[in-house]
Amino acid sequence: MAFQGHPAAGNSAVTNPRGGWTTSRRFWLNWAAMALLAIAVAAATALLAAAAGPAEPAALTRPAGGAQPAAPARFQSVEPAGAAALSGPAAPPQAGALADAPALQPGAVAAQPGSAPPVVSSSAALDAGTAASSWSMAPIPVAPAPAPTLAPAAATLAAQAKAAYGIDIVLDGQDWGTDEAPQLQNIGAVISAMDRLPVTVASSIASSPAGPLAVLSNTQGRTQDGWQPYGDAARSFYTNSDQGPAGHRAAHEIVLAAGAGPLSVAHELLHAYQFRDVAPGEYVLALLGGEMRSFIAATGWRPLASDEAVRAAVHEPWQTIDSLYVYEGRALTYVDENGAAVTVRPANPLEAFAIAGALYYARPGTMPLPDWPEYWAWFDARLGAPRLSS
Repeated sequence: MAFQGHPAAGNSAVTNPRGGWTTSRRFWLNWAAMALLAIAVAAATALLAAAAGPAEPAALTRPAGGAQPAAPARFQSVEPAGAAALSGPAAPPQAGALADAPALQPGAVAAQPGSAPPVVSSSAALDAGTAASSWSMAPIPVAPAPAPTLAPAAATLAAQAKAAYGIDIVLDGQDWGTDEAPQLQNIGAVISAMDRLPVTVASSIASSPAGPLAVLSNTQGRTQDGWQPYGDAARSFYTNSDQGPAGHRAAHEIVLAAGAGPLSVAHELLHAYQFRDVAPGEYVLALLGGEMRSFIAATGWRPLASDEAVRAAVHEPWQTIDSLYVYEGRALTYVDENGAAVTVRPANPLEAFAIAGALYYARPGTMPLPDWPEYWAWFDARLGAPRLSS
């Protein structure tokens, strides 16, 4: 190899009397022979390519073996060896928690000119897709992060919420804010969301066979039993199952990302309402209930598969469920409280229900009601009108 322009020993360069180096006649003869050989090889390659037909475009190249690119790992069910199923040893693996769509925060998914509308999902993954079905992380319980000291006024407000609504705002080991003001605001967001829902909906949410609704708030995406189904990150989601050192159990929990506002809270409350009659992990079966069938028909969704196919997919990734329904209704565009136009594209009817319901019942007073009349008519008829109190 050459270094700083000087040849290495044994190559075809010779010393130039004027200084530096030049090449010998043998080098040029060798170079000419190599060039002729290269031309011959190129011609043969071209003939072979023409006989084989046009090459596949690079954009269509598939992994070895003809397989399609793998689905995001977040949709793969991860169970440790020997882990018991949520419904007991004989039950199949269960689905996981249902997470909030961060896009519901005002302005978070403002449509950009020329861009496709975002997919609003319940998945905990950062890539837009669908509602989470399978836990994306192994169920390894973790200890809670150090929590800020709770102000007495915040504890009193949580007790008032329990007395008024029958829900348990969990305080131990949770992060409701750094001091009194944000703690009152964040706990108040839960109360505000509950207060704006119709009475029958709020009462249905408050309790389940697994007990009263527990509402948590932390930056770890941590359930009551210490499970982080979506990894060590702040996420908002609802789950009707939990697991920890004592094993699996039925649950009735909302985990909020610290600082979640009324829209995010309402979104998760409406998921809790949707799944009030389904077994742990069997969220998909809510699609076959009379209420969701009515919602699907009224708002422009159309099933693409039979009820049997939906039942068979109860423990499949949510991408599979999404493929069983198509939305043919109006574009879901609304104006947020900052005046920005936001368009959302729910991944499935369950998400459309929670998104639209949160906007209908819990939007800020400065946010106009979107022009989605078929949605509002359905909510008025089936769930009730908003209770526009504080």
